[in-house]
Amino acid sequence: MNEYLEGSDEKKLVSLEAPSCIHGFLRTEAILEVAGFINGRNFSALWIDAPAGRGKTTAVIDALSSSKRFGAIKRIVCYRGMRIEEALYWLNDFLLQHGIEDIDKVLGQRSRLDAKLSVLLNVLAAQSVAVCFDDFHYLEAGCGEDSQRSLEAFVSACSRLADDAAGSIIFTSTKKPPTGASINRLELAELTAAEAKEYWETITPRCGDSPASRSPLVLQLLSKLGPSEREGRAPSPELDTGEELETVYTKVLEILHPATRELLETLAEFGRPLTRGFMKSLSESLEDEVGIGSENTDERLLELEECGLFQMSGGDASAGWHCQLHPFVNDAACQGFHSPAPERIRALRTAAANYYLRLPGSGKNTWSMLNARDFLMRSGDYEEASQLQKCFIEDLLRLGYHGLAKKVLLETIETTAGNIRTVSLGNLAIIHKNENQYEKALDIYRQVRRELEESGDRANLARVLHQIGNIHYLRKELDTAAEHYEESGKLAHELGEESIWLATRIQLANVLYQSGREEDALESYREIVARLQESPADKGASLLASMKVQIGQIHQKAKRFLEAEAEFSGAEELVRASDDKRSLLKVLRARAMVARERRAYEEGLSLYDEAEKTAAVLGDVLELSTCHLLMGDLERERIQLGAALRRYTSARAFLEENTPPGQLQNASLSRPVVSVIESRLEELEKLMGPASYQRALAAQEKD
Repeated sequence: MNEYLEGSDEKKLVSLEAPSCIHGFLRTEAILEVAGFINGRNFSALWIDAPAGRGKTTAVIDALSSSKRFGAIKRIVCYRGMRIEEALYWLNDFLLQHGIEDIDKVLGQRSRLDAKLSVLLNVLAAQSVAVCFDDFHYLEAGCGEDSQRSLEAFVSACSRLADDAAGSIIFTSTKKPPTGASINRLELAELTAAEAKEYWETITPRCGDSPASRSPLVLQLLSKLGPSEREGRAPSPELDTGEELETVYTKVLEILHPATRELLETLAEFGRPLTRGFMKSLSESLEDEVGIGSENTDERLLELEECGLFQMSGGDASAGWHCQLHPFVNDAACQGFHSPAPERIRALRTAAANYYLRLPGSGKNTWSMLNARDFLMRSGDYEEASQLQKCFIEDLLRLGYHGLAKKVLLETIETTAGNIRTVSLGNLAIIHKNENQYEKALDIYRQVRRELEESGDRANLARVLHQIGNIHYLRKELDTAAEHYEESGKLAHELGEESIWLATRIQLANVLYQSGREEDALESYREIVARLQESPADKGASLLASMKVQIGQIHQKAKRFLEAEAEFSGAEELVRASDDKRSLLKVLRARAMVARERRAYEEGLSLYDEAEKTAAVLGDVLELSTCHLLMGDLERERIQLGAALRRYTSARAFLEENTPPGQLQNASLSRPVVSVIESRLEELEKLMGPASYQRALAAQEKD
């Protein structure tokens, strides 16, 4: 829940989602050190790491809640299985309330994950916002290989933020920063001996001498053991902090009331912050009322709260209602410390799935459906999970979340059979195709084709034949592509599958165009446009715009510039109406090329400028660089060599590895563009002469 905190001339939007932390009243040296970093205005990115139970969250919450640096503060609670894609969704919801729309403009667009993270970096550079990814290691653990690379690149990019950036980002973790990330790192110190003694005396009056432990959580757990049980619990030189905590935790589990331990082990399987809705769903599923409302009245939870294993706040309505198990408890569940009854765990997972499906708007929320599907998978309800997957897998592919989509599809392929598995294989092949792994995609499609022929699923067979044709088309094997398109179209026509048939017509027209038969292609495109205009559908606008671009390019190639401009303008109107910024970028660049050929250079620059702004909204640094490269070409064409040099060097600067956006770039994608930029600069140096070229560079650096 978000709240406005007073404390300065202006209200401050703060979302810490922070249960009360019992040792937060101590002004420890570690807390003061974290506050010094956050309030010192000498950093923009900070990594705080320490073993579980040392107080990372307490220190960060204490520092952020009292900070006067920022106009908005958001703590994102990371948990087991959470993805960075979902974290961006929740962060965007917060930023919108603060009036920052940058991330919202890109989240729904066809844009890669690294591009969306690039937009977040721009927000941090320009806006007085503090973002904390608390327990960031859970995001790392929940990612596949592709998303893991994006996360590591993101942390490295954050380390490149200028020290005077308006905003800041903080990561807490039990792990060290990713290798190669030169981010400011703070290893949170344990309590000093004096602090540990003061803490012990506060939580356990009249309990005798304090143990030697310096961990707040260990001390609180020890306070629940009797003197005889505490004997031998002093830290051993052979035990590190983690082993010490595990040893004491195991001992405390043994003395908990059986009903308390049973509830603890059940809740730990959820592994996430506990909301009212979830607790209600769990009570219904277990037929065991958990007595928690505006305050904690459940004796089991009260016992856990005394041990420091359960944390809650919410007595003050303005601060919201938050409760959670200590993150270490969730880790303990994964490490085999618990032995919950299988029937209770199944009930928990069913309750969790129902909770996410009952959330308001869950039928249209990708993340609610994804979370529900994950719990169905964990409970072994693979068939139901795969049916739910159908509701959001296309959205994941459309939004550019290929790493997450791949993870979902592979899980379905491994746990299902029949048509669902076959269709998932086909979707996996689409991802490989989009990643230019054509041979791998073809191997999968051949397997899928055999399975569909055996099962008699002719509609999906038509789709797969079309996709096989697409791969051959991308490999410039046009005759083979056309054969598959014809076969797909014939089958689709027999089945009355209009959308598949139309897709094959479009691709056959593209084959004609690529084969140099532009006028035949033009006739085919016009027939398709007429068909689309007769029966508009949900996706008709984007298809119609695409066809108009193709027709415009044929007119442009034939020097029929007025006709080309008319088609491009029509396409622009369609994509603006549907807010398809990726297609808008393509249309603007096409219009700019026509303006160049007409030598309407100012018009061309204006269109490239708008294309650049659109690429910035998408967070697509590669497209930004390409726009500047094309503007450089235009300036060189009209003999404005100094202006061309500025454009080429700015195009190169976008992709430099020592900048935050450059850190997020996939080198294999940016390398061809960098190569073109370098060749343009070499050509320009020859045109200007080495001396003039160097003078222009020097003057540019001064500016």
